[in-house]
Formats: sequence, C-alpha cells, structure tokens
Amino acid sequence: MEGIKELIESIPSLFIYFIPGYITLYMKQIYKHEKDQKESHLFIFSMILSFIIKSVLDMSIYIINICLNYDVVLYQDVKSFLLIIIAIAFGVVSISYKGSKLEKKINKCLGNDTISEAMVWNYAMKASKGAWVRVYLYDENIVYM
Repeated sequence: MEGIKELIESIPSLFIYFIPGYITLYMKQIYKHEKDQKESHLFIFSMILSFIIKSVLDMSIYIINICLNYDVVLYQDVKSFLLIIIAIAFGVVSISYKGSKLEKKINKCLGNDTISEAMVWNYAMKASKGAWVRVYLYDENIVYM
C-alpha cells in the first residue's frame, strides 16, 4: 500500500517529463494545421522535448547561480510554471521558424535544399509561379504538362 501511495504522489513530477513538450507540439500542430504524427510518436517526441526544455531551465538556473555567486533554489511549483512558460516560448519559436527567412538562410549555409512542409503538395501549391506537373509516358513519346 505504501508503494502505491508513493507512486500516486510522484505522478505530478512525472508529468514534468511530458506536459511541456506536449504543449509545444500541440501549439505547433494547431497553428500550422498539421496532424501527421501518430499518438505514440507524439508521446515520445513530447518526452524528448520536455527533457530538452527541463535541461534548458536547469542550465539557466546553473548559469544564474554561477554568475550571481548565490545559490538560487526554486520551489517545485515555480519550476513547473517556468517549464510551461519555456514550453510556450519554444512553441512560438517553432511556429515562427518554420518557413522563415532564417530557416532558408540556415538551410543555405548547411547546403540543405529540403523544404520544411509536412506535405510537399502544400508547398507546391504555394509556388509563386503556380503549380504544374509533367507526366512522362514510357510507352509513347508524349509528355503531358
């Protein structure tokens, strides 16, 4: 019975490793109208992103402690609130980064010529010169455009 009570009491601390990443991914999916991830992938990506967000907060607190030469300790409630704020900031950055000039510059510097659209047809339909398709027939020497 004692083990069950400890497990129930640890559930809020376990949510710290899921909720911030889920908030970020949910914001991105809602704003970009993307629904291309399976639920299992969403769960795993949420855990990974939550770990990154928690690491950013822990690293920031560590740097503040070093710079101030003072030991800053946050209560769990304050830390949870900051994790949610950082998750929302990550969501806003991921929404504004995708398709931005910064993304294009970074891709150009890396020599990466891929697009960030989830569906390539969405990208093709947004082309400034219009969308077109070329069909080659192997049996005949005819090309349809």
